[in-house]
Amino acid sequence: MADGEVTGDLRELVYLDDNSVNGYLSSLGEGLEVERGESEDTSDQVRGRTFGGFTLPGMFGGGEVEASEMSTESLEKQVEITMPYRLQTLREVIRESGREIKDPSDNNVSLSGGDIIEVRGVVEPMSFFRFELAQSVPITINKANEKLMRVADEVSNDDSNDIDLNLGQNIDDTTDTRINEAFVEVSKILNNDRVPVKLESDETGTYGALLDRDQILIPESRAFSQPRKYRLFGRIDYIVSMNSAWEPTDTLRLAKSYSISDNEIEELSNILLKVANENNMDMSDEHMRIKGPTKVIHPIAMYW
Repeated sequence: MADGEVTGDLRELVYLDDNSVNGYLSSLGEGLEVERGESEDTSDQVRGRTFGGFTLPGMFGGGEVEASEMSTESLEKQVEITMPYRLQTLREVIRESGREIKDPSDNNVSLSGGDIIEVRGVVEPMSFFRFELAQSVPITINKANEKLMRVADEVSNDDSNDIDLNLGQNIDDTTDTRINEAFVEVSKILNNDRVPVKLESDETGTYGALLDRDQILIPESRAFSQPRKYRLFGRIDYIVSMNSAWEPTDTLRLAKSYSISDNEIEELSNILLKVANENNMDMSDEHMRIKGPTKVIHPIAMYW
């Protein structure tokens, strides 16, 4: 089977950047197709009996000659071109243009900035986003408990109901919920509403990527709450050299170029790790930044 052909394999898309798909297709001279017309021919066979040169459909009594008539009707429908279909089109157009979707596990392949690659490995969340996922659990539990408390109060105050509910005695104070929610909001602000992840391949090393939250197709907690193997399809944004590191948090990475020193960022990382350890979170140095040599990928799609 040729590289550009559809394999028929089912994929669950976790992430799909439709802006990138459309942008790359446009740069390769492919227009934006939003729907396609399809036509179908239907045929009906009409049977009848001939009486003195006249064919009477549906009558089967009398007459000596049986006749058959065929009528055709052309139906046209519009089929919406979905974004996953556009993604497959992009892959085919890339190959038809003479470019290559590189496989980093191929020892004969050299990689540089701008190359389009597809790599498979274990994906994990990084830095503040790990905290965000962890905080989402008590936030959800506290909100559920608060809901139960309100219902319990309503039932208890209803004179027509003798049910005695003792719910909420061990419920966390709403202050805890506000703190957890504030931490989530800080994470989103510092990451500019992007999700930092790393992909670790046993064969080719570690890669970093920043996912646009609006393009994540399934709940973040489902996609990234635990390490899982995914395929990442994207373009090499830049290469991190030996003795350097990739800071996954947008704001900290930008500030490092202007005012915040490496020591200050290191101190912040140590604080995060300390908080993680105090809260029994699975977090280590490798979740704070990716050490070079490594490659940062502009993600187009992620799936399994």
